[in-house]
Order: sequence, then structure tokens, then C-alpha cells
Amino acid sequence: MEFSDVLVVDNDRLANLALNDEDVPYGVDVQAHELELQQQREFPSSAWNDIAAFPLECLLNDIVLALQPTNDDYAKRLEIVQLLSNMINSLEGLRGVAVVPFGSFESKLYTRWGDLDLSLELPECGKWSPPAGKKKKVKVLRLVQHILIKQGEICNVQLIPHARVPLLTFKNTFSGISCDLSIDNGVALLKSRLLRWISDMDPRCRSLIFLVKCWAKAHCINNAKLGTLNSFALCLLVVFHLQTRSPPILPPLNAVIHEDIVANLTGLQSRHSREQLLEKCRGNIQSFIRNAFGTDNKSSVAGLFASFFWQFSSVSDLWQRGLAVCTFTGTWSDTTTENWRNKKYVMNVSIAGFNLGEHLRNLFIYVSCRSM
Repeated sequence: MEFSDVLVVDNDRLANLALNDEDVPYGVDVQAHELELQQQREFPSSAWNDIAAFPLECLLNDIVLALQPTNDDYAKRLEIVQLLSNMINSLEGLRGVAVVPFGSFESKLYTRWGDLDLSLELPECGKWSPPAGKKKKVKVLRLVQHILIKQGEICNVQLIPHARVPLLTFKNTFSGISCDLSIDNGVALLKSRLLRWISDMDPRCRSLIFLVKCWAKAHCINNAKLGTLNSFALCLLVVFHLQTRSPPILPPLNAVIHEDIVANLTGLQSRHSREQLLEKCRGNIQSFIRNAFGTDNKSSVAGLFASFFWQFSSVSDLWQRGLAVCTFTGTWSDTTTENWRNKKYVMNVSIAGFNLGEHLRNLFIYVSCRSM
């Protein structure tokens, strides 16, 4: 097989592999698995062991290297966190509020051009003590807005009170870094920390996330505000892909987030309690690292980058029929019993399993994508 043959994904050919409802009596999750097997026979991973794949591997490694932030980029973001913290705590009514970064910066998966996501963690006692409803969050953000407008280091201050999660957006004048500020976004911090530790399990995970995010931005499908994939969903797709390799490179998340941890996450308000649970998750991940989980899989970054597109292209016709990606179990999931078809989305990617009831419902990610 020539290198050019395995580099191009023939979507029409993959579409012909699709299984019709009349031919297959079982769920879309099983159909997805069958389609994957057929795709692997069409495009065997052994093709990427050939020396001809080496130029692409070098090219992708260069792209990953170019996307890495510098020490100066890191320092600029820390300066913004410190600047905002000093401004907010200068007001008596907001003293004790902590400014905590999350998102790609916290997960160490940001680029030098990336935005900075910040959460105001309210004191556990006093006027603004949690839980904070939407009205309280908007009120706090208005106070912060008035402070930022007066500062020369900040520009383009805009409050978005009616969003699902109320936001205050602004830009640092000197660095040009755009920031999104929310209130008590502990769940987002939890997801960011977990993603950082999971991506540390294998360097190919970080590389693949950077490449997939770069590809998505180039194709204008990395903007949740426009109805496409947000960065966290893209990261979950990469995690799922590595969970489903043979042998697997990453474990299912239920091996990291045990059900006793899941149960304790419900209604968690204390930052100290949250940190304790995070440390349990981190300890579970470290045990996988010590046991060299995933090292039996010798796939290259180039091979994984290609198989990523082959995997999701092969099941493109099944998304609207209820197919879901579940990183909690590391398997395809059938959401037809969840009334998912009535939702307006085209792709379903989740971090948790449907069998966990309401414990992690706020960790579910429903994303839409015009095409993969």
C-alpha cells in the first residue's frame, strides 16, 4: 500500500460501509463497532509502520512544537490572574474571593493564541457564600465589571448576563489575551484538572489534542457559540480514540473516577472537599502511569492522527440516530432510550456514563458538528 493511499480518507467509500436499520437489528453502538472493524480492514494500522510515513510524522511533530506556548506566554497569563485578584480584593465587599484559572490553561493544553478562562471562587462564608444562583452571579459580575472598566490594563469589557453560564469578557491591553470570567465554576475546574492528568499519561495524547484542535480551528468547527465543537469536546474525542485503540493507550475514565467519587461530587460546595476528591483521581491516574499503561501500543502520532479521522468518519451516519461517545466507559453508547433524538444537536460526546443518574449530569457535553 502506498503512503498516499492511506493518507486520504475516502468518505464516499466509508459511507458505503454504513449499516442499514433493515440489515442490522441491534443498537447504533454495536453498529459503530462493526463499522470500525470494517474500516480497520480497509485501512490497516500496519500501513503506518512503513518508513514512508516518517515524513508526515516529522511534519506533525513540527506543528505540535510550533503550537507550544513559551515561558513568556505562561507568565503573561499568571500576571493577568494576579492583576485581577488584586483588583477584586481591593474592594471590601469582594475580599476573600479567589481568582482561579481553568480550561486549556489549567489543563496545560493551551496555545499562545488561546483565551484565558477564569472563575471567581466565592468565600465559603459571608455575603457571597455559595451556592450562588444566577442572579447572585450576575450581581457579582456587575461589581467586577465596574472595577475593570476603570482600569487602563483592561479593555473590551462586556457582561453577558443571559448566557447559560453568566460571563464577563475582557481583554488585557498589554498582552492582547482575551479572558472569560465566570463565578464558582468548580465543575469546569474539575474537568480541566482531570484532562491535564489524563493527557500526562501518554505524550501522544497531548500531541494529538494539539493537532486535532489546530485542524478544527482551520476548518472553523471549534466554536461552540457558532454551534460547532468546543475545545473540551475535541479533547474528549481524542481521549475516546486512544481508549479504543488495540491495545488501548488510555483507560476508561470509570477506572479513574470511581463511583464513590462520583457520588460525592453531587452538590459539592467546599473547595477543600473538591481538592480531596481530585487528589483521589490523581492517585488513580498515577497508578496507571507507574504500571506503564498504554506503552504496549507502539502507534505513531501520524498513525493515530489518521486513525482518528477514519474512526469518526466511519460512523458519521449514526450520530443522528443516537450514537454517542462515552469516555467514562471508553465505549460507543446508544442514547436512543434517552430521548436524545429530540435534541437539536448532531453529535453527542460525554465524560460520564448514562447509568450514573444525575450525579454527573452537569459534566455532560452535547456538541454539534456539521461534518467530521
